[in-house]
Amino acid sequence: MKKILLILLVLVFATPFVLLGSGKDKEGTAGGEEAVEVSEIEPGTQINVFVDGGINIVPFELFKAEIKEKSGIDVVVNPVSQVDVYPKLVNEFVAGTGAFDIVIYPPGYLPEFANNGYIVPLDPYFGVRDPKLDDIVGSFRKLYCEYGGSTYSVPYDGDIHIFYYRKDLVEDPTEKANFKAKYGYELTVPETWDQVKDFSEFFTRKAGEKLAGETLEKDFYGNGMMLSRFWCIYEFIDHFASYGGVYFDENLTPMINSDAGVKALEDIKYLMDYAPEGILTYGYSEIKGSFLGGNIASMLLWTDLFKFSWDKNQSVIAGKIGMSHVPGTIIDGELYFKNPLPYGRVMCIPKTCKHPEEAMWVISYMSADKSIDFCFDPRTGEDPFRYSHINAPEYLSDYLSNFAGTEVPVEDCEIYLQAIKDALENGYPDLSIPGSAEYMDSLAVAIQAALAGDVSVKGALDKCAKEWAATSESLGLETQQEIWKNLTAVWKELGLL
Repeated sequence: MKKILLILLVLVFATPFVLLGSGKDKEGTAGGEEAVEVSEIEPGTQINVFVDGGINIVPFELFKAEIKEKSGIDVVVNPVSQVDVYPKLVNEFVAGTGAFDIVIYPPGYLPEFANNGYIVPLDPYFGVRDPKLDDIVGSFRKLYCEYGGSTYSVPYDGDIHIFYYRKDLVEDPTEKANFKAKYGYELTVPETWDQVKDFSEFFTRKAGEKLAGETLEKDFYGNGMMLSRFWCIYEFIDHFASYGGVYFDENLTPMINSDAGVKALEDIKYLMDYAPEGILTYGYSEIKGSFLGGNIASMLLWTDLFKFSWDKNQSVIAGKIGMSHVPGTIIDGELYFKNPLPYGRVMCIPKTCKHPEEAMWVISYMSADKSIDFCFDPRTGEDPFRYSHINAPEYLSDYLSNFAGTEVPVEDCEIYLQAIKDALENGYPDLSIPGSAEYMDSLAVAIQAALAGDVSVKGALDKCAKEWAATSESLGLETQQEIWKNLTAVWKELGLL
């Protein structure tokens, strides 16, 4: 691991800590933002952090004492439930109470918050402490950290989806022979959604049947998904992106009900037959627990599952999982796929922050210096997003081995980190224009209605498209069109369109 050394000159206990920052001038900052003259950080300053709770507060719990020791800054974490992140933040921004100095949220909301002036560009504060932006992998920085030529955020959590499967089952000789006899081709890691359907059907078994030579004591399922209201949009986008789907056309006409959207939702409805009962209520915790409990052969999920799989307190399949890209489809004779970058977390400074210099110090320290530790730690839900993370398989192996009390092969860590790098560089972003929460909730309602059989797949998506158009009108169609135009220009630059 490459350690980034912090040099602080402590004058005396009662005097401020002097920062030896780069002190970029106006020409040295992105987006033409004027640099802030910063020379001191006040010890004893309290920085209030807004973040969704549970495992996502663990990074600050691990390092807030270290932050205090090195900078004199007191970090206070203010957790909320995940579903409350957007409404609570908007209420705070509108009220303008200045309750928070750092806000952590999904980057899909960044354009809305920046466009409304709720958050400030970070470029003027780079002289406080260098956030090492060049270390951030691929398109993640361009898509999720920048807006309008300025840097508004620094990553906290590099969420991407990858395909997980039980490699012990794929490698089992009897299962391989039986699969080829039934489907006429070799049992391998599925590359396309059609192969996922065969894979899921084949590995779905009833209690009493054999699986890899063992008699099952309970039902086993070929596929798992998150299909509750909050989560189902991510399953949909996994398929939608791989069929070449785009949220809107160039005029902001909704494309969610295009052929790509219909195929995506039809896939999910088909795969429900090979998923656990009650799958329409499954969210992240349910599907993670089911897979790590040895009940599912394959699924799509965030990359933190790999580190959780080595935790004997929650996993019975340590060393048995394989990882690959999100399956795709054949277009013009070639495999086409995209790895969605669903949810994620970035750190920003709100306009009402009373201590922006101290907030920037904390943001930079957590993202640039400590993220390799908290992204590798099985007690957190954060995922790698820096090249320094990707290039440290030995460090990850040591980290997980110490935690698990058993050797975690470096080769497995290399495969895991390479999959993350490939996914980030071939990523498909969340919808990130003002109103994204409203657009996505309409989509979630449509998906659930179709999967419950209340309406046809096409009917549900057609209704969703009308609601999206109405949302765009309510937010100001011309403004939304301009923001979408600027966003897709970045997408084209990155080869996403």
